[in-house]
Amino acid sequence: MFILNLLFFLLNSFLLAGIFGISSFIEFICSFIIFFYSQILTFSIILGLLKLLYPQYLLIFSVLLFFLILPHIKKFKLPEIKIIPKKIAIALSFVISCHILRIIIGLPLPPLETDGLLYHLPFAVHYYKTHSVSLPNLYFTDIAMTYYPIGGEIFYFFSLLSNKEFLLKYTQFPFLILGSFSLFLLSKSFGFSDFLSFFISSCFSLLKPVLFESSMCFVDLIMAATFISTLYFLRKNEKKYLSFAILSLSILFSVKTLSIIFGLLTIPFLIQKRKGKYSKFFYVSIFHFLFFGLFSYWRNLILTGNPFYPAEIKIGKFILFKGAYEYPEISILTKIKMLSKILAFSSLHIDPSFNLKIILLLFFLISFALSFNKKDIFLFYLIFPVSIFLYCFLIPPHYYQIRHLLPVYCILSISLFHPFKKWEYFCIPVFLYIFFSSFKNIFIPKIFIVFFIFVIPVYVVSHFKKTLLYFILLLISLSFFIFEIEKTKFIYEKIKFEFWKVFYAEEGRIWEFIQRNSGKGKNIAYVGSFFIYPIYGDKIQNNLFYQSINSIDTLPIFKYRKKIKFPDENVENLYRNNPNFNLWLYGLKKKKVEWILVKKDKDYIEKRWIEENPELFRCIFSNSYAEIYEFLF
Repeated sequence: MFILNLLFFLLNSFLLAGIFGISSFIEFICSFIIFFYSQILTFSIILGLLKLLYPQYLLIFSVLLFFLILPHIKKFKLPEIKIIPKKIAIALSFVISCHILRIIIGLPLPPLETDGLLYHLPFAVHYYKTHSVSLPNLYFTDIAMTYYPIGGEIFYFFSLLSNKEFLLKYTQFPFLILGSFSLFLLSKSFGFSDFLSFFISSCFSLLKPVLFESSMCFVDLIMAATFISTLYFLRKNEKKYLSFAILSLSILFSVKTLSIIFGLLTIPFLIQKRKGKYSKFFYVSIFHFLFFGLFSYWRNLILTGNPFYPAEIKIGKFILFKGAYEYPEISILTKIKMLSKILAFSSLHIDPSFNLKIILLLFFLISFALSFNKKDIFLFYLIFPVSIFLYCFLIPPHYYQIRHLLPVYCILSISLFHPFKKWEYFCIPVFLYIFFSSFKNIFIPKIFIVFFIFVIPVYVVSHFKKTLLYFILLLISLSFFIFEIEKTKFIYEKIKFEFWKVFYAEEGRIWEFIQRNSGKGKNIAYVGSFFIYPIYGDKIQNNLFYQSINSIDTLPIFKYRKKIKFPDENVENLYRNNPNFNLWLYGLKKKKVEWILVKKDKDYIEKRWIEENPELFRCIFSNSYAEIYEFLF
């Protein structure tokens, strides 16, 4: 079913990209990716609202779209594929080799990212299990995640349908392609040569934060790619390209609240004269943005009365939208100091090194000075400082992270090569520095091995006709890649717990126990803050709950209508007051809970109740991190 869905989504995207008469092959690929993910976002939200989010209904929608496209098939035109110059073809094969090796290295790894395990993947599982896009409530942690835009989680939901857990990490990888190709096109529109534009897009894809995110369960790369593709299509002089820009903007707004900052910065590029007429599809794209791009904000507004819940939105002392979180008032000067400290010192392993930050900033300042007399690229460079300021001004300091600013690497990648416009070949040392800063020495020989496996087919297609030799060489290369995937599929289940235990120690041992002992599935209640995705078990067969201590049915947070000072005050104060053992017990029975997972970091009331009633609860696993009790009802 997943393969059928994938094929029809790909076919529809291919036909739509061709019907719109795009002449450039790279533009064709960008629009193809935008159409592909627009379909997934649209159909999933519609079916999710109807509580019909099943693979078979996704297939019905994609088939219906295919038949709607068919009458327009006469307009389809495949863009011309130009021969790649030798020097770019060889360099391209090297860049592809870097990404292939990165994929192969990461294949055996299970999802390891905090946000991925905490909410990106659990929310995708929630949509999968409930067949809806209802609120996937989180407890014992920052409740804001429940109310974040859901676009990224919908894309992870689609990946989940493949039943290949080790492939979930590559959900963002197509957006690496979208971002790199869009950056190539944008560089060309600013007057850079093919040679420099290639190195700009390649360096963007190889920058450590971008390269690492392409195989991690985050959504920042989706945000960066759709931001730069929106900018590119907005710069086009034909009105038909506005539809692609708005669809891309729709995806941008759908994945992260932070995206609003970068979305607003695209507005100046919207104001320009364009040739042609607005097609019907332009109005369809406007509707898509208003409903599907802004869906999460409308949902929050309807449910809570606040599109940005749980944040309380104020203008001075006037409360515009009531929320559950009241953030401390911090002066802009203090915020700037806090953000500067975070930008200067890396906190995550995917953050750029201090030396790379200095180089990127230095080249930006040089390029910014060179652009003073060129309005279009000057305006583009201006996005960098403005976005930093808006991020600092609008986002509470508690959330500051360098990876949130991933879209600015698009700008920095262009400014990194701007000074070499007249001396193109002098940019190669910069490219090599980016390459060596992203890969450890141990991986360099392996990259060259992959490079030689792939360089021959790339060279052949660049200079000769498609002979039988070409197809044989290409088949050998693809077979190598498929072999690695099949090998990983075979060994993945045997080794994933070892990786989880290395990275998460005792919590990883809990995941191993749960997945190895939950049989065909258990109903599990959790108490405490956990990375909950692995608790769903192998093939996500377990059901996971938080059972309220003050009501039989667990209520979403906004129902309590309370307020706390965040992050200073414990978030549990919102919903864990007035505990009642009988209500908690009835709730466990109603949900048919079989296991209760209790974290050991606090003196939870549930733990006391369990100890006071040994006839109802039996400990079946314990370590320094948590305990698991069997509920003997």
